Amino acid sequence: MNALTFVNISISTYHTFLSFRFPVDDKGTRQTVVQYFWEKYNYRLKYSSWPCLQAGSDSRPVYLPMEVPYPSSFSCS
Repeated sequence: MNALTFVNISISTYHTFLSFRFPVDDKGTRQTVVQYFWEKYNYRLKYSSWPCLQAGSDSRPVYLPMEVPYPSSFSCS
């Protein structure tokens, strides 16, 4: 049986996938969620005007598109 993990998720209504940029490396490179999912997973988001879901902590936030409920299911190839 798998253990359940609960994560706090909030909706960031003032950030959309197209407008919000976040740091992706130690060099200070910033990308939108749309760019990140395209480059990392070769997945084009369909609803780029929807707000981001924010998971993780305030010091290390994780921004998730609402249309992709399980980002860990994407392959990292």
